[in-house]
Amino acid sequence: MSAERIDWSQIWYPGPTRRFTPEEMARAGQDRPSKTLMVTLGFNVAALIPAIWVVSSEAHRLEIIWILFSYLVSMVPLAVWCWRQPVRLRLLGATVVLALIQVAHIVMIRGAGYALDVRHILAAVSGLSFMASVAGLWAWMAHRSNHIAARLRELDERDQAISMALQLATAQVQPHFLFNSLASLQHWVSTGDARAAALLTALTAYLRATLPLFERRSLSLAQELEAVRHYLAVLQLRFGERLRSEVHAAPETLQASLPPGVLLTLVENAVEHGLAPKLQGGEVRVQAQVTADGRISVTVCDDGVGLPTPDPGPADPTSTRGVGLRNTRTRLQQLHGAAAELSLHNQASGGACAQLLLPPGSSAPL
Repeated sequence: MSAERIDWSQIWYPGPTRRFTPEEMARAGQDRPSKTLMVTLGFNVAALIPAIWVVSSEAHRLEIIWILFSYLVSMVPLAVWCWRQPVRLRLLGATVVLALIQVAHIVMIRGAGYALDVRHILAAVSGLSFMASVAGLWAWMAHRSNHIAARLRELDERDQAISMALQLATAQVQPHFLFNSLASLQHWVSTGDARAAALLTALTAYLRATLPLFERRSLSLAQELEAVRHYLAVLQLRFGERLRSEVHAAPETLQASLPPGVLLTLVENAVEHGLAPKLQGGEVRVQAQVTADGRISVTVCDDGVGLPTPDPGPADPTSTRGVGLRNTRTRLQQLHGAAAELSLHNQASGGACAQLLLPPGSSAPL
């Protein structure tokens, strides 16, 4: 482990050394200091006034308070300016402004006709205020720089978690589905079944439609529906008349954004857990429409065996049932926040229904 190096340049050119790009600044957010932070700093500075009032002589209290007030008024815009881009050059510029204020103080003190000892006191107050202001700005910018770096690390870790969740979701859908499809294809080829060519074509179309999508954080409902149609086409060949499907989406819903594979997971659950155990098979229906409150509703319903137990929902993260559904809920919230919902319920007529509710205006990026 190498020893930490001392940055000697901080002695003559202090300030944060990392310069954040405009993209990083926009990603970190909070272009201005929060009102809470500004009010807190204001109260801390205001707390100095009673102390100065007590220790200073009555004859020069107003002059001292005036000096401090002039620094305070100058510090507010300088602090906001340095907050927006915490770099050395801005600290240097702020220091120059504060130095000019100190020079103005000294000129006015000398021209006001004060006694020599009073001039020394007022000049010392101005000098100490100057040094305190520069030190405060340095600490302010160091805090801001560290805050941005920590925020960027947090966002990187979140993006990495989303990527890992996406890979996990991909692994949950593809290997199980591909293994069964390839097993059917191998059997049909070895037995000379005419369905082998059609299955190979459908499987190729599915892979061509889905594999590039899993590299993205989100995709449109139209793209997800295309993958679902190819998925159902493969299953239709495998299950034959045991599987019937219907996919319909209102045009105004097609640009809604979804985490890749979310709809595939729900359709796979409907087929594998709802229809496959049913000897005569059944039907799976995928529908998307806009609700009365402007949200986008995507439903996957089947007339299969239904849910064996009630959906634990997001309120029970410790449930061992439906790991894929918990992952789906997590990924939906990472993309849309708490406004996105996933619910499952049994239908009175038989079978189960899964519903995705997406917030208004949840369009996928181009």
